[in-house]
Parts: sequence; structure tokens; C-alpha cells
Amino acid sequence: MRTSLILLSVLFLGSCDIKKSDYLVENRMSSYSLNSSFKEFQLLGDSMTLPYYAQMDVWTSGNVEFLYGYNHTTHSLDFFDLNQRKISHQILLESDGPDAVDRIYQIKVIGTNSIALLQGLKMGLINNDRIVLQNISLVHNNSVGNRNGYFYNYNDVKIVYQKSSKSFILHFMNEAVKEGIFNPIDPPIIFGEVNLLANIDFIPISYPEIFFDRKGEVAEHMQNYSVYNGKLIYGFTFESNIYAFDLLSKDRKVYGGKSSFVQNMQDFELTKNVS
Repeated sequence: MRTSLILLSVLFLGSCDIKKSDYLVENRMSSYSLNSSFKEFQLLGDSMTLPYYAQMDVWTSGNVEFLYGYNHTTHSLDFFDLNQRKISHQILLESDGPDAVDRIYQIKVIGTNSIALLQGLKMGLINNDRIVLQNISLVHNNSVGNRNGYFYNYNDVKIVYQKSSKSFILHFMNEAVKEGIFNPIDPPIIFGEVNLLANIDFIPISYPEIFFDRKGEVAEHMQNYSVYNGKLIYGFTFESNIYAFDLLSKDRKVYGGKSSFVQNMQDFELTKNVS
């Protein structure tokens, strides 16, 4: 099925710093056209496969595309050949022993024989023979500075893997936030990169101004994010601003994301706290 779409949208072309008197940045209007094609087909499974895979990824090997899906009923990874549109094979995961795999929250194929499995507070790497190659702890404790907490993938969003640095970009749940400490002078870090050697590189990103003014009293702390063209693009459910952080230059820009159709800010009274 092929569909052409003409979209009238908001391009976030202007950027500026957030002022204390105005939480939301104004956006500039523009229009663009987008042509998209969609292909719809059914995958042929069997009695052991699922009708839907919440944890999945797509990997291309040569001229063949594979869909990898976690099957929670059989605790396995199901491989579908998208060219043939049918199941290719299945890897039954271990539940005990040195190659045991815990509950899987998300998967990411990072090589032809290397699959990353996010399991609670660890990231496991396994091969196609279901051997655990490595387990990376996602807990970080450091008494110096505001860096205590753990990494995880909020709402089971897709894992972001940076092939160039062989690292994963993940949410960082800062213990300071959990303890109700909201200091804009030493703001809690909320992103980090964890590489395959278990080294951590924190990304200097924290919450927007309104979060500190509300002392963390917002509907949802965690951010939505994606990486595109070397930029970490993120936002929060309690405001409509969109942020872009350049992973190379470390520059950050704020763009207006106001909409005429939905609420642009959480429904609470915007009262400034006077120190």
C-alpha cells in the first residue's frame, strides 16, 4: 500500500534561552511536504510465536532483513525473515546458570552475532548461540557530585546505540530527584552514555527551569528522546518545548513546540518560588 502525504506542520526553526518570565518558547510556522510509502504484509509464525512483540528490533544481514522479537511466553528470541515473511528460527534463552537472562525490557541488535538485552539494572550482551558475552551493571554510585543513581530505559522505548562510540544512550534516574533535592546550581544529570567496557560518560543535560521552580512537582519526571544526525532531541510531558543537544559540540538549543490542538503545559498554577 502506497500513500502520499502532504503535511502542514511546525518547523522548529527559531531557538532562544528560556527566560524566567516565560517558560515556553515561541515557535515559527512553516510548511513542508512529505512523501511516504508503506508496505503492509503478514508474517507467518507458528504455535509458539506471538501476535505482537513489545520488545523488538530490525537488523539487516546482507540482503536479508530480520525482525528480532522477545517472546515472553517461551523466554526466547524469535527471528523473522522479512524477505520470506516467515519465522526463521528461535533462540531459547537460559533462566539459570552463567548464561541466564532475566526479564527483558528491550532489545537492540548491535552486530551479526551480538544482541543487547536490557534487563532491569543491567545490560546483557548475548550471541546467536545464546551465550552471555557480557553483563554491564547500570547502577552508578559516586559520593562526589550529583551522580548517584541508575540507568534504564523509561517506558520501554527503543534503545539508542551509538555505533561510532559503541555506547548506549540511556535515561539516568538520579537519586537526588528521588530524594526530592532540586538544586538548579548543581542540577541532576538525566542522560548518560554507557559503553561496552562499562565506562560511563554523563551528558550535561538536566531538567528545564519550570521543574526546579515547581520543586519537581510535575506529572512525569522522565523525558522522551531520540537521536538524529548527531543531536540528542528530547522533551518533557509537562511542557511543549523541544530541546536539541549536539553530542559533538555540546551545544544546546531550545525550540518552540506549541500546538493549537493540545495542552502545551501541565495544568498547574505557574507560581515562582522566591528564594
